Amino acid sequence: QRGDHVGLLAEDCERYRESISLALRKLRRSGRASRGDDLGVAVRAIMTSLALLLRAIASARAGAYRSLEAQLREYLDDARGRDDRGALIHAYVSPDFGLTHLIQGRPEVLLDNIAEGRALLADDTFSLGHLSALLSTIRCAIYQGDAEAAVRAFEESRGAMRSSMTTRAPDAKAEAASAEASALLAARAASLEVSRRALLKAIKFLLQYPGTYHRARGQLFHGVMLAQDGDLDAAREALGAALEDFERCRALPYVAAAHLALASLDEDREQSQEHRTQGLRFFLDAGVVEPERFATILVPGLGLSAR
Repeated sequence: QRGDHVGLLAEDCERYRESISLALRKLRRSGRASRGDDLGVAVRAIMTSLALLLRAIASARAGAYRSLEAQLREYLDDARGRDDRGALIHAYVSPDFGLTHLIQGRPEVLLDNIAEGRALLADDTFSLGHLSALLSTIRCAIYQGDAEAAVRAFEESRGAMRSSMTTRAPDAKAEAASAEASALLAARAASLEVSRRALLKAIKFLLQYPGTYHRARGQLFHGVMLAQDGDLDAAREALGAALEDFERCRALPYVAAAHLALASLDEDREQSQEHRTQGLRFFLDAGVVEPERFATILVPGLGLSAR
């Protein structure tokens, strides 16, 4: 059924989180990892590790931020216990696990983890681990206000990504497009010269994506670009459409970020304050120590952290 594939289409982020959590519980009830023949043990261990990783992705998308730190510890303990190099890489470089450190206002910890994870990656290919490290690096650079570093990180990986099969998978390609758009919007806000064509191409891919989650991100980025261009009416319209779609697919962090973006552009003071209150309420309830600074990794290029 369609609801079973929300990991690809992200029609409902909360349902995705609930489905993954249920699958993990069923997997654990099916037997201890130490029970059965060698093949059964190995398969069960791999599936459990994958479920733990997917749970973190789902939790990040749905906004269950307070659970991420415990999920990271559990995933890391599992990876170390099995001496699983691939899982260790994900623990260090995953942008979803990495949110744990940005939520707590500790970008330096995330940077150290990325470096540790990169040391485990092979140099002759561009894998999902490389993509995850890139996404985390760009997020961290934007969080730290270093737009130049964000663009540089993407440009240094561009050639390897183009020749890799990794980013031909739709969801991975959408994540790469989102990372590029984020870096370029942050750079434009910092008055750095960037390719408008590349920005439009990344946004267009997201706008044409079949799933609501990534398409809404495209609308969000398009709204920021329009605001940077000075077309505030069109920007508010795009951001409003993004907000509606994020609400529809229950991507709560982006709902909050869209509210903050609209607050920064709304000329009605009372309505602007309402948007800001709604956005801040989510991030504060989720345990984010610097809400507006954190929101810049979701909606870069509007100077939210400076407000």
